[in-house]
Amino acid sequence: MKLIAEFWDRIIGREILDAAANGQTIAGGIDGGLIARIWNEKAYKTIKHALIFTAGGLVAEICYTGIKNPPTFQGHTQLWVIPLYAFGSVFVFEPLCKRIADKPIYARVSAYAAMFFALEYVGGWATEQIIEECPWKYTSPYSINGYINLAFFPLWGGLGLLAEKVHNSLEE
Repeated sequence: MKLIAEFWDRIIGREILDAAANGQTIAGGIDGGLIARIWNEKAYKTIKHALIFTAGGLVAEICYTGIKNPPTFQGHTQLWVIPLYAFGSVFVFEPLCKRIADKPIYARVSAYAAMFFALEYVGGWATEQIIEECPWKYTSPYSINGYINLAFFPLWGGLGLLAEKVHNSLEE
Protein backbone atom coordinates (compact mmCIF):
# COMPACT_ATOMS: atom_id res chain seq x y z
CA MET A 1 0.00 0.00 0.00
CA LYS A 2 2.89 2.33 0.71
CA LEU A 3 4.03 1.85 -2.91
CA ILE A 4 0.58 2.90 -4.18
CA ALA A 5 0.59 5.94 -1.90
CA GLU A 6 4.07 6.94 -3.12
CA PHE A 7 2.99 6.51 -6.74
CA TRP A 8 -0.04 8.73 -6.10
CA ASP A 9 2.12 11.37 -4.39
CA ARG A 10 4.81 11.43 -7.06
CA ILE A 11 2.85 11.05 -10.25
CA ILE A 12 -0.65 12.35 -9.68
CA GLY A 13 -1.17 14.49 -6.63
CA ARG A 14 2.05 16.09 -5.51
CA GLU A 15 2.79 17.67 -8.88
CA ILE A 16 -0.60 19.38 -8.90
CA LEU A 17 -0.22 20.58 -5.32
CA ASP A 18 3.29 21.95 -5.91
CA ALA A 19 2.28 23.76 -9.09
CA ALA A 20 -0.80 25.16 -7.39
CA ALA A 21 1.20 26.36 -4.40
CA ASN A 22 3.60 28.20 -6.72
CA GLY A 23 0.79 29.71 -8.80
CA GLN A 24 2.05 27.96 -11.93
CA THR A 25 -0.01 26.96 -14.93
CA ILE A 26 -0.72 23.21 -14.99
CA ALA A 27 -2.55 20.64 -17.08
CA GLY A 28 -2.45 22.46 -20.36
CA GLY A 29 -3.18 25.97 -19.12
CA ILE A 30 -5.24 25.60 -15.94
CA ASP A 31 -4.35 28.32 -13.45
CA GLY A 32 -2.59 26.89 -10.39
CA GLY A 33 -4.34 29.38 -8.13
CA LEU A 34 -7.72 27.89 -9.04
CA ILE A 35 -6.47 24.42 -8.29
CA ALA A 36 -4.98 25.61 -4.99
CA ARG A 37 -8.39 26.82 -3.83
CA ILE A 38 -10.03 23.50 -4.72
CA TRP A 39 -7.28 20.97 -4.16
CA ASN A 40 -5.90 21.64 -0.69
CA GLU A 41 -3.84 19.24 1.37
CA LYS A 42 -6.81 17.83 3.33
CA ALA A 43 -8.88 17.18 0.21
CA TYR A 44 -5.86 15.58 -1.44
CA LYS A 45 -5.31 13.22 1.52
CA THR A 46 -9.02 12.35 1.73
CA ILE A 47 -9.26 11.53 -1.97
CA LYS A 48 -6.03 9.53 -1.90
CA HIS A 49 -7.19 7.44 1.06
CA ALA A 50 -10.65 6.90 -0.45
CA LEU A 51 -9.12 5.69 -3.74
CA ILE A 52 -6.64 3.37 -2.04
CA PHE A 53 -9.25 1.79 0.26
CA THR A 54 -11.79 1.54 -2.56
CA ALA A 55 -9.27 -0.21 -4.81
CA GLY A 56 -8.37 -2.56 -1.96
CA GLY A 57 -12.03 -3.32 -1.28
CA LEU A 58 -12.76 -4.06 -4.92
CA VAL A 59 -9.74 -6.35 -5.23
CA ALA A 60 -10.67 -8.18 -2.01
CA GLU A 61 -14.25 -8.64 -3.19
CA ILE A 62 -13.20 -9.93 -6.60
CA CYS A 63 -10.76 -12.38 -4.98
CA TYR A 64 -13.37 -13.56 -2.46
CA THR A 65 -16.04 -14.15 -5.11
CA GLY A 66 -13.45 -15.81 -7.36
CA ILE A 67 -12.38 -18.28 -4.67
CA LYS A 68 -16.02 -19.36 -4.33
CA ASN A 69 -16.24 -20.10 -8.09
CA PRO A 70 -14.01 -23.04 -9.04
CA PRO A 71 -12.77 -24.22 -11.47
CA THR A 72 -12.64 -20.88 -13.32
CA PHE A 73 -12.21 -18.77 -10.15
CA GLN A 74 -13.87 -15.90 -11.94
CA GLY A 75 -14.58 -13.11 -9.46
CA HIS A 76 -16.91 -10.13 -9.72
CA THR A 77 -18.08 -6.99 -7.97
CA GLN A 78 -20.69 -4.29 -8.53
CA LEU A 79 -20.25 -0.61 -9.26
CA TRP A 80 -22.70 0.11 -6.44
CA VAL A 81 -20.06 -0.72 -3.85
CA ILE A 82 -17.60 1.97 -4.98
CA PRO A 83 -19.31 4.86 -3.14
CA LEU A 84 -19.86 2.56 -0.15
CA TYR A 85 -16.13 1.73 0.03
CA ALA A 86 -15.04 5.32 -0.56
CA PHE A 87 -17.45 6.89 1.95
CA GLY A 88 -17.05 4.13 4.52
CA SER A 89 -13.26 4.18 4.44
CA VAL A 90 -12.77 7.92 4.87
CA PHE A 91 -15.74 9.00 6.96
CA VAL A 92 -16.37 5.90 9.08
CA PHE A 93 -13.37 3.53 9.16
CA GLU A 94 -10.52 6.02 9.51
CA PRO A 95 -12.13 8.04 12.34
CA LEU A 96 -12.99 4.77 14.12
CA CYS A 97 -9.44 3.50 13.60
CA LYS A 98 -7.98 6.62 15.23
CA ARG A 99 -10.47 6.50 18.10
CA ILE A 100 -9.80 2.85 19.07
CA ALA A 101 -6.06 2.65 18.28
CA ASP A 102 -5.11 2.12 21.93
CA LYS A 103 -7.76 -0.53 22.62
CA PRO A 104 -7.00 -4.27 22.95
CA ILE A 105 -7.14 -6.35 19.77
CA TYR A 106 -10.41 -8.10 20.69
CA ALA A 107 -12.12 -4.71 21.10
CA ARG A 108 -10.77 -3.46 17.76
CA VAL A 109 -11.83 -6.66 15.96
CA SER A 110 -15.33 -6.33 17.42
CA ALA A 111 -15.56 -2.63 16.55
CA TYR A 112 -14.39 -3.20 12.97
CA ALA A 113 -16.81 -6.09 12.44
CA ALA A 114 -19.70 -4.01 13.82
CA MET A 115 -18.70 -1.10 11.59
CA PHE A 116 -18.57 -3.31 8.48
CA PHE A 117 -21.95 -4.82 9.38
CA ALA A 118 -23.47 -1.35 9.80
CA LEU A 119 -22.03 -0.09 6.49
CA GLU A 120 -23.10 -3.23 4.66
CA TYR A 121 -26.61 -3.12 6.12
CA VAL A 122 -27.16 0.57 5.38
CA GLY A 123 -25.50 0.25 1.95
CA GLY A 124 -27.60 -2.78 1.02
CA TRP A 125 -30.80 -1.15 2.23
CA ALA A 126 -30.07 2.16 0.45
CA THR A 127 -29.15 0.43 -2.80
CA GLU A 128 -32.35 -1.60 -2.62
CA GLN A 129 -34.33 1.65 -2.26
CA ILE A 130 -32.65 3.03 -5.39
CA ILE A 131 -32.67 0.03 -7.74
CA GLU A 132 -35.25 -2.14 -5.96
CA GLU A 133 -32.73 -4.89 -5.30
CA CYS A 134 -29.72 -5.40 -3.05
CA PRO A 135 -26.62 -6.29 -5.12
CA TRP A 136 -25.74 -8.89 -2.51
CA LYS A 137 -28.45 -10.93 -0.88
CA TYR A 138 -27.33 -13.27 1.88
CA THR A 139 -29.45 -16.38 2.32
CA SER A 140 -27.62 -17.88 5.28
CA PRO A 141 -29.59 -18.59 8.45
CA TYR A 142 -27.24 -16.04 10.05
CA SER A 143 -28.23 -13.24 7.70
CA ILE A 144 -30.31 -10.25 8.74
CA ASN A 145 -32.80 -9.19 6.07
CA GLY A 146 -30.31 -10.49 3.48
CA TYR A 147 -28.13 -7.40 3.94
CA ILE A 148 -25.54 -8.80 6.36
CA ASN A 149 -24.34 -12.25 7.34
CA LEU A 150 -23.32 -12.56 11.00
CA ALA A 151 -21.13 -15.57 10.13
CA PHE A 152 -18.75 -13.07 8.51
CA PHE A 153 -17.84 -11.56 11.90
CA PRO A 154 -14.29 -13.05 11.91
CA LEU A 155 -13.76 -12.04 8.26
CA TRP A 156 -14.85 -8.43 8.86
CA GLY A 157 -12.84 -8.19 12.08
CA GLY A 158 -9.72 -9.52 10.36
CA LEU A 159 -10.23 -7.24 7.38
CA GLY A 160 -10.52 -4.33 9.81
CA LEU A 161 -7.14 -5.21 11.33
CA LEU A 162 -5.61 -5.39 7.85
CA ALA A 163 -7.15 -2.05 6.89
CA GLU A 164 -5.84 -0.62 10.15
CA LYS A 165 -2.31 -1.53 9.02
CA VAL A 166 -2.93 0.18 5.68
CA HIS A 167 -4.32 3.24 7.47
CA ASN A 168 -1.28 3.41 9.76
CA SER A 169 1.13 3.15 6.81
CA LEU A 170 -0.69 5.95 5.00
CA GLU A 171 -0.46 8.16 8.09
CA GLU A 172 3.35 7.77 8.35
